Amino acid sequence: MTRPSVLLIDDEPQFVTLLERALGEHFTVMTASDGLDGYALLCQHHPDVVLLDVMMPMLDGWTVLRKIRSNRALSDLNVIVVTGLGPEAAQHEAGRLGVTHILHKPVLPSQIIKAVQEVLARH
Repeated sequence: MTRPSVLLIDDEPQFVTLLERALGEHFTVMTASDGLDGYALLCQHHPDVVLLDVMMPMLDGWTVLRKIRSNRALSDLNVIVVTGLGPEAAQHEAGRLGVTHILHKPVLPSQIIKAVQEVLARH
């Protein structure tokens, strides 16, 4: 049985390293440090879940999410936004763009693992 795949797109190296280790115990993990590389990876690999930061260089998370939702092959992809934006700032855009789940930093790896497991169980 193959493990579910998770693509983590975030520009904070320490956060990525921490999550890559924690998530790697449960899932196949791919990472990208910016939205441009992340979008290319997800087009190539079609992961089960994307963990997406909002504030990143090159291509911000909202732009990546708009590209996902407008791409017929990716439009139903499970996207969990993990952001440092305050709840009010993120909630409106997240709802408008069909975010599967939203988590606000700081967040524990165990909370992220639980969110991914819940999303996978629903879909």
